[in-house]
This record gives sequence, C-alpha cells and structure tokens, in this order.
Amino acid sequence: MNGATANLESFTPKPSKAVPLWLGILAVVLVALFFETQHPQPGGDNFFIHTNDGGTGAEVVIDGKKMGVVRGAQGVEMPGGGFWAHLPRGRHVVQVSKAGDKPVSKEINMRTEEYMGVDLNGARD
Repeated sequence: MNGATANLESFTPKPSKAVPLWLGILAVVLVALFFETQHPQPGGDNFFIHTNDGGTGAEVVIDGKKMGVVRGAQGVEMPGGGFWAHLPRGRHVVQVSKAGDKPVSKEINMRTEEYMGVDLNGARD
C-alpha cells in the first residue's frame, strides 16, 4: 500500500451540519409567522363605520367609551363620512349619535374585520 491509499482508507467524512441548521431556521420562521398572524398589529384598523353625508361629525361610542367622531371620507370613492378603529376580538356595543338625530346602536361580534353602515338622516328625533 502506498501512502495515498492509506490516507483514503482512514478518511472519515465529518457529519453535515446543514440539515439541523436549516431545520432550525425553518422552525424559527414558522414560529415567527404563527405569532404574527395571531396578534393583529396594535393600531391596524379592523373596524369601519360608513355614514351618509349627514353623519359627518357624529360621535362614536364603543362599549361606553367615546372613541372619536365620523370624519369626511376624503380619498375614498364613496360619499359620506367614515370612522376607522382597531377593536379586539369579541362582542362590542357601537353607538353613533349626532345632535338632532336618534342614536344608532348595534352590537357586533368582532372576529377579524367588521363594517357598519349608518344612516343618521333617517333617524330624526
């Protein structure tokens, strides 16, 4: 036997670290995606109220807490006003009111996104 043959016979390849490394990376990515899809971004709007033209300026109360007012829907291809908010999952009571109109109240079950249309002109005191 010469020296080159002896070196080849005693050669033992190192076990590859690629498979465990890629499995670890895959696991981290899957866990990150899971948590990203389970918790909506705070401040990401998932609730929208659309009103007729007379609804602009109406007060929006959700679960007894004043959340804001209906604004003009500029930049949106629909007339009237709009209100956007982020609500957690579950049941919520939404009330929209404006002086001179009867308040409109509705219970919603928030899952992912919800829309509520309100016609305040038709609800005169």
